[in-house]
Amino acid sequence: MKKVIYCFSGTGNSLNAARIIAKEIGGASIVSVKKNTVSQHAADADVIGFICPVYEWDIPETMKEFAERLTINKNAYIFMVATYICVHGRCFETIDKILTQKGTRLHYGKPLRCVASQCVAYEPFPSPRFMVPYSDRHSQKIGKQIAEGKHNKYPKMSPITRKFYGKMMTPLYRLQCLCSILSFKGYYV
Repeated sequence: MKKVIYCFSGTGNSLNAARIIAKEIGGASIVSVKKNTVSQHAADADVIGFICPVYEWDIPETMKEFAERLTINKNAYIFMVATYICVHGRCFETIDKILTQKGTRLHYGKPLRCVASQCVAYEPFPSPRFMVPYSDRHSQKIGKQIAEGKHNKYPKMSPITRKFYGKMMTPLYRLQCLCSILSFKGYYV
């Protein structure tokens, strides 16, 4: 049985979860989405996983583009784990929509609380001393559920988050793009 986990990890939370889950499901190849920008295929995989952080209440654009290019076995068991601190947003809905366009669905989706670690903006919180063991325990539990082939209704974006998504995330995204352009031109932002 071929098992593959596609992982995008910015600071290590998602990679750590992927390693634990891969072990719990009896071994799986972990493919870094950041390093594999060419098309991949999972047409022969029986278990396919996506593990990534939540950025701006959704999956990272790199993960989205990767999943859109990915060739998938429509009969595979497909899961997603989203590492986050406060709001998981619409990440599961985004992956499920991509999968639906490929003729399949997301069978299992779980958010996983981790250390908030956008290291250029703030110190990690809650304390990694407490949060890392918590995340590890929950990764093991999630891995066991995946190994059992559990299905669940993944959590959807809450009505409150949905209401504020366009008002908050669109301006934030535009600001980030502007800061990227300015820093590229040599301005300190």
